[in-house]
Parts: sequence; structure tokens; C-alpha cells
Amino acid sequence: MKETSGLLIRMRELAVHSGHDTVGSTERQPLQNEVADLRSEVDRLASVAEFNGRKLIDGAASNVTFQVGINNTTNDRITVGINDMHENASHRCGAYAFASTLHW
Repeated sequence: MKETSGLLIRMRELAVHSGHDTVGSTERQPLQNEVADLRSEVDRLASVAEFNGRKLIDGAASNVTFQVGINNTTNDRITVGINDMHENASHRCGAYAFASTLHW
């Protein structure tokens, strides 16, 4: 998640930089290429992230339950909902809710 967060922050930085009037279309193309590479890396990370042999952020594990107490009761478990983090699932995941193409 930390790696994905860093990629998303970089994508935001590129979008902000691309939006400046001092950046022309010639300079924007390399920025767009980097955004495309970052999108691919976000998808790759979503496909390979695992915990205890279970895929976490590829959409296959919608809920994961962890036992956090010493007893095996409902009060000793936490269930966490996990969204699909692939780029094309952005409508379901707030962490990736910005345009993946730089517009100028």
C-alpha cells in the first residue's frame, strides 16, 4: 500500500506540473508517458500483493478477517473490507479517483 500510495502521489505531482501554463505540449508528452508507466505499475502491484498467500488488493478478497484476541469469539476478530486497486477499478476505489490522462 505504501508503494502504491507513492505512485499515486507522483501521478498527482505530474498532473499539477502539467497544468501549469509554462509547460507546453512538447513538455507534456513525457509527463503523460510517465503517468502511463505509473498506471501500469499500480496495476502490477495490485496483481501481486499478497498476505499469507492470499491476494489482497486485486478485488478477489473483498473482506479479510483477522483474529486479534486470544479467544476465538466474535469480539476477538476484525474484518477489513479491501477494494480492487487496479487502475480500471478507480470508480470503486477512492485512492485512485483522478484522471489517468493528463489534460491540457
